[in-house]
Amino acid sequence: MPLALCALAFASATAEAKSSVSGDFDGDGFDDLGVGVPFRNAGSVEEAGAVFVFGGSASRLIVAGSQLWHQDSSGIADAAEFGDRFGSPVAAGDFNGSGHDDLAVGVPRERLDSASDAGAVNVIYGAGIGLESAPGESDREATGRRSQASWSRRATSRWHARARPRASVEVAGGE
Repeated sequence: MPLALCALAFASATAEAKSSVSGDFDGDGFDDLGVGVPFRNAGSVEEAGAVFVFGGSASRLIVAGSQLWHQDSSGIADAAEFGDRFGSPVAAGDFNGSGHDDLAVGVPRERLDSASDAGAVNVIYGAGIGLESAPGESDREATGRRSQASWSRRATSRWHARARPRASVEVAGGE
């Protein structure tokens, strides 16, 4: 991607950002930045939401090679739908005990079965090349219809009990 387009993507992501988190997603010793942009369109789907992830270095963030995640990304559960608001909020922690930080992404207005605005949390796992997800590799937890759910409590019991999350994601359905 040309540098000018990378700079525009970074400016767009940070201007629309509703939440952000740092974590070493690629294990290089430098914090990377995850920026939740829950009102961003995913293709033609309005307010589906997205998360931009920018690499870190010893002196600055690296825009080139940044990642864009949304519900139509390979390996992310479900599909982008109007108003899901994927990326509100985001949190980082080594949820699976791999030594790389992982990214938890809130989806507060996710519809689950017949429950509208039930809410969900997706986890995208860190690896040596940054965040990666192949079909079936990201995890997702329903948060319960129109209720507050602390993802960090669930992370310790549902996703690899040995992991120690640094943060929590609280998703209120029906915002």
